[in-house]
Amino acid sequence: MDCLRHRIVAFAAVLSVTVMSSASEPETEILRPVTAAYTVEAGSAHIADTYLSPIRYSGWSVGFGYGRMQAMKFSPERWVMALDARIDAERSLNRVGNATMWYWGVEARWAMMRRVRPLSGLTIGFGIGPGFKAGCTGGKTMRKWEG
Repeated sequence: MDCLRHRIVAFAAVLSVTVMSSASEPETEILRPVTAAYTVEAGSAHIADTYLSPIRYSGWSVGFGYGRMQAMKFSPERWVMALDARIDAERSLNRVGNATMWYWGVEARWAMMRRVRPLSGLTIGFGIGPGFKAGCTGGKTMRKWEG
């Protein structure tokens, strides 16, 4: 009976020392660098659909985008998450000025990439991920009557 009691006390002492030593160790914070960018775009839009008619449209185009890359928590030296999202708008008129074309679009992509470093200072990433892209176009023709 005394031998069993000594074993239980010894086991409890070893267990408490192990728990105390693991609890007192400082946690090492994993570095997960982040690269983020916001983009604003503005410019001209030119449409030339010559299948049925040679009419060309010209106008303006604007867009807003967001991109983010971050090392993953589970393996920051090997895996990177990439997120891209954007929204676009365009408005263009034909040369005569009696027809307008509009375009609205939205796009989002997310991917998980595996990083490979074949040379010092060179990082290559490859992976796969889902994406979504939607848009709509519309137009309005205005008839000009001359009397």
